[in-house]
This record gives sequence, structure tokens and C-alpha cells, in this order.
Amino acid sequence: MRQKWKSATWLPALVLVACVALLGACRQSPSPEVETIGETPSEPSPTQVAEEAAQGPQLARSWAHDESLESIAISPDGSLIAAGLLGGAHIWDLAEGSLLHTIEHRHVPEDMVFSPDGTLLAAGVALPGVQLSSVAEGSSLLQLGGGFNNRVAFAPDGATLASGNRAGAVYLWRVQDGQLLDEWHVPDAAAITSLAYSPDGALLAAGHADGTVHLWRAPDGALVRTLEPHSDYGRAEGLAFAPDGSLLAVAGAQREHAPLVRVWRVQDGSLAQELAMASAPSTSVAYSPDGSLIAAGANDGVRIWDAAQGALLHLLEHRTEEGDVDWVTGVAFAPDGALLGASMRSGNLVLWRLTP
Repeated sequence: MRQKWKSATWLPALVLVACVALLGACRQSPSPEVETIGETPSEPSPTQVAEEAAQGPQLARSWAHDESLESIAISPDGSLIAAGLLGGAHIWDLAEGSLLHTIEHRHVPEDMVFSPDGTLLAAGVALPGVQLSSVAEGSSLLQLGGGFNNRVAFAPDGATLASGNRAGAVYLWRVQDGQLLDEWHVPDAAAITSLAYSPDGALLAAGHADGTVHLWRAPDGALVRTLEPHSDYGRAEGLAFAPDGSLLAVAGAQREHAPLVRVWRVQDGSLAQELAMASAPSTSVAYSPDGSLIAAGANDGVRIWDAAQGALLHLLEHRTEEGDVDWVTGVAFAPDGALLGASMRSGNLVLWRLTP
């Protein structure tokens, strides 16, 4: 019995000594898998960088109004931002946030665009017609045409302004004196709901309330192509050409009852992408200046996709005072791509910062 007791006592001791030796060897030879190269205490870790990137766009500034905002525009130099509401258009200094002008309109500017040189603001008014105003003076210059629910687009050279309304026709105006230059018609066309010139000015896209998009050759008004809606439920609520002119994004599209942003190849009219919304049709769409992003607004916020891959990157939700998600009526990128603006039905005008 005595000998057996001695063996049982020494065995755990030997195991303990072996474990201590092994632990010491591990401390002397660290594993390559946990080795860190090139980091200093002052640099953020990869985990910190990933966490910061995951936060996404940050709210940069917002303005509140008592009236619903129906349209938004940012000047070509990025210094001004405008929003349309019942009775007029407000123009702010984008950097300072100060109100510069309130331009009176007879009704709501449902669509707005700055001229390429930034000196004019064109507003497609609910009624009647289109109003051209001086940005510097904040005063009306010309009243063009009439009709209801007007949409507008400046040609890239700034010499011509296109407009359209419930009549379904495209009207071309000489900016210098407001003279009507031409009218383009398609039989039984639905109301025009959006207009956009291609970046080179060669094409004018006209979106209609039934979801159809017509591509017109700008110099002579020849109808180049018709993009069909693929659904009885879609509308062409917004149009945006990619910066290189190769693609055209259409807001308000649907496939049966599924809301989409549809992206077409301009060269042959083939379908390039369908970007899924949730349950809400998109109201507006914009490409970032470098063409890498597509943003679309809806009644549940702003979605931002990777334009090349079609992957959803962000869903931006701005809340009202009651805590509801703001209904987005328009989106616009700043010329440097650092900011994204959105007009809201609640009366809020919001800017998100996309880059650090």
C-alpha cells in the first residue's frame, strides 16, 4: 500500500512540470497567426476602420419648412441648394446654410434645375407652365408655356430648355428670349413625368406616366427609341443618365407589383439592371458625378447602390418629429460627390455627407 501511494503522488507532479515547460516554450515562440506587422499605437486598427466605414453616410445639415417640399436642385458649382414648395422656391447657401432668396411662384415647383452656368433656375410648376428666374437676383425673368405638372431639363450648352406636362408632348424653348423652338409628339402619349438630357446633349429622354420612356435625338427631334415599361403599374417618375451617357436609370418602374429602379443601355435599349426597392415605388433617381453610385428616393427613405454591381450599400432614413420615416420627393448629388441632398414631403430638406 505504501509503494502504491508514492506512485500516485508523483504522477500529477510530473504532469504539472511538463505543462509549465510547454507554456514557457509557447511564450518564447509566438505563433505567426497572431503576429501584427506595421501597426503603431497611433494608427487605427483594421477593426476600427471597418466599424467606421460601416456607419455609412452621416447627416450633415437639415432645414425644416411648414410646407411639403416637392423638388430639389443643387447648383453646378455646389455652392447653392434649392427646394420647391407651395408658392415658391427657396435658395440657400449650401456651406453656410443661410437662406439667400425666396422666388415666388403661382403654385408648387414640382421640378427644378439650375442652368449649366448656374445663373438661372428653371422651375416646372404644377400650374401654369415653366418659370425662369435669376439666381443672383432671386427674381422671375420669363414665363414659358402653360399646362399642369410641368417638368424641365436644360440642354448641356444652356441655350435650350426642354419642358413637358400632362399633354404628353416635349417643348423646346430658347433660353435667351423664351421663344418656342419646336414640339415633339407621340400619338396618345401619357403625361410627361420626367425629362433628362444625355451628358453630351445628343439625346433627350422623356418619361411618361405609363412608364414608357422615349429617347429623342436632340438636334432634329427624331424618335430614336422607346423603352417599354414591362408592367401596367410602373411610372417614369425620375430619369438619370450615367455621367458617360451609356446608361439611363428610371425611377418609378415596376415589374408587376414589385417596385424597381430600372437601368437601360442607351446604345441598344437593352435592360442592364433592375434595382429592387422594398414595398415603395421610387420617386426620384440620381447618379453620383463619378458614376459609381445610384441613389433613389421613396416613401421609406433613400437607397444607395453600387452602380457597377447593383449591390445595395445604404438605406438612409430621416425621421419626422413624430418619429416616422420621411417621404422622399427628390434626390440630388453635389458636383463633387461628397454630399447627397433629399427633399421631403414633411417639409425637411436634408444633406448627408458621403465621404469623410
